[in-house]
Amino acid sequence: VSRPITFLEYVVIADYKATEKKDVSLNKGRTVSVVEKHDNGWWFVQFEEKQGWAPASFLEPKTKYDKGKDDPEALPQSEKFEAISTYKKTLEDEVGFAVGAVVEVMHKMMDGWWVIS
Repeated sequence: VSRPITFLEYVVIADYKATEKKDVSLNKGRTVSVVEKHDNGWWFVQFEEKQGWAPASFLEPKTKYDKGKDDPEALPQSEKFEAISTYKKTLEDEVGFAVGAVVEVMHKMMDGWWVIS
């Protein structure tokens, strides 16, 4: 007999709409359990009766939000930035914008990419 299997809990930091059958759509603020992490940036998650693949860049460890918070589902404040150059999207999961556009940054990735809304 082994110990019960426990999964790490993560909080969704931005809405994500599934694009393939094996993916799962996520809503900002939802807590999910991460079952499996792949190096390609896609993690297998489960919540309620749903499960599927989701982009890791939309998830943050739940413990980050539990410390000193009255509401464990609360997300950190976002930041707003004004674009100083135009960016033309090249992939479907990217967002294009013009010079002067104000974007709300939900999450800054270590590889230099940001999740914006």
